[in-house]
Amino acid sequence: NKMNIFFDLDGTLIDTSLRNYTVYKNLVTKLTGKPLNKNIYWRLKRNKTKLSKILKLSQLPENSFALFEKNFIKKIESPRYLKLDTLFPFTMLALNQLLKSEHHLYLISYRQYRERALDEISTLGLNKIFKNIKIGRILNSGYKTKSEFINQINNKNKKINHLNTRGIIVGDTEDEVLTARSRKLTSVIVLSGIRNKNAFKKNRPDFILKNISLLPSLLETISIPIDI
Repeated sequence: NKMNIFFDLDGTLIDTSLRNYTVYKNLVTKLTGKPLNKNIYWRLKRNKTKLSKILKLSQLPENSFALFEKNFIKKIESPRYLKLDTLFPFTMLALNQLLKSEHHLYLISYRQYRERALDEISTLGLNKIFKNIKIGRILNSGYKTKSEFINQINNKNKKINHLNTRGIIVGDTEDEVLTARSRKLTSVIVLSGIRNKNAFKKNRPDFILKNISLLPSLLETISIPIDI
């Protein structure tokens, strides 16, 4: 029953909501808008609300939208804000349960700054959990980058006989659903991150879980095809 399990990082293993909200709040304030409270902001983000609507609700003038977006991308992975990320309370327990069941765990994450991400992973104690960690931005979209990361891992695994095991990808966005389809993997979406259940009406994952604490028990009950 060993499986290759490819994990997303943000919203799946770590809680990034405070970082995301704090960058938004600081930028809106600087641009003389009125930030929404965190619960309202995060609810809108999880429902895949357009940024323009969120900024209108934040009373930003339209001529500030482009500047907000540019600065948000610039600041969202700065060390100052990355310090706000925390492990979910269930993360280490779930990962250790999966390791105990002898699954092969991999981490794939679409980030702008690879070294900053690796530092964060080490600080949070995740660096020794995974057989391989692929972080970065090598193609023009999250799902294409993650698909290529999995391709690189699978090519390596062919040499060490890990490929003939079942494969799943676990994450909190549409990227994981699209990546799973492109790599013929099973998709498991968790609702602990930046999307709620309604956001997946178009791109339907194979499974939806509240968070990864439920993953070990799910894997005991489902049949997943062998990677080809």
